[in-house]
Amino acid sequence: MAGPNLVPTLEQLAQFVRRAASDELPLNQVARAVELQVHLADLSDLLVGHFVNEARRAEHSWSEIGDVLGVSKQAAYQRHQTRSAHYRLSEEAELGFDAAQIEAKQLRHNYLGTEHLLLGMLAEPRTIAGRSLPKLGISLETTRRRVIELEGEGNHELILPPPLTPRAKKILDLALRTAFALGYKNVYSPHIALAFLEAKEGIAGELLEEAGITIEALKSTLLPILPDPRQEEQDERKRAAALDEERLPQMLADARRQPKIAPGDMSQTIVRAREGDKPARQALVKHYVEKAAALALDHRPKALVKIQAIAEANGILLQMVNDPPHEDFEISLETRIRRRMEELRTQN
Repeated sequence: MAGPNLVPTLEQLAQFVRRAASDELPLNQVARAVELQVHLADLSDLLVGHFVNEARRAEHSWSEIGDVLGVSKQAAYQRHQTRSAHYRLSEEAELGFDAAQIEAKQLRHNYLGTEHLLLGMLAEPRTIAGRSLPKLGISLETTRRRVIELEGEGNHELILPPPLTPRAKKILDLALRTAFALGYKNVYSPHIALAFLEAKEGIAGELLEEAGITIEALKSTLLPILPDPRQEEQDERKRAAALDEERLPQMLADARRQPKIAPGDMSQTIVRAREGDKPARQALVKHYVEKAAALALDHRPKALVKIQAIAEANGILLQMVNDPPHEDFEISLETRIRRRMEELRTQN
């Protein structure tokens, strides 16, 4: 494997610490070593996240990614899907955001400003803005040169995942409001480009104005090629359904591993549950959770969200456990779940 040859050795890292400490005092070197340890941990998270995004764009499932990471698909999703979630970036806007971080690193800047967001769009042709802005007279090379003229190049030996500047945060907040006003649930790169000029502050807006680009030109060029909001909603439903399909096998496997109540103990367990015995109620939930999920999947049309069906069925199970029926528990459970699935089928 050629990979390890590219990884810095312990001695190389130690030399870096000695240079960073600027003297030979042992305690100063320890302090710089601790800083490097934190930096490397942050950088490793960013590195893994970058390639997780690449794997998702290559249409690999969260289950496959989780297998590689050694975690469940839910854990992989929760850890890596939340990045930039506050700003509700669409997939193509996320591409530009990733490229912006790379631009900041290449300039050795330890922050992410509006100028880096603009550079990221121009550097990533898979973004809507990245394909269209050059047609309006602004190029990646010219913009990068102007950023260096205005901001200079940094001198940081090690670049962290750069934090957003206040102006960059303001731009993304404004882009989110613009997206909502236009009927979108997520932010696309044209919304960010519009925010550069609407905010009337930040280097990105200045560079767009230098290139003679106006808000009107952005609107007439970029907005018509945005996906239709209705298509966006359909795509979101498809992604949610695909994620549900990935989660279902694990949910059912977890349910099957729950301990079962012996046939001779079932009647007494239900009696104790009626009397409010908490362990008995928990035992009933564990015993019947697989049954509830299976019933939901059997009686819920495939076109509808299956996870919702299981949640409804488990809700019914919990209600019955808290107030067990006097008739046969299993028959009553199936009857109630069938009835609820029919109601959901009618509603949809």
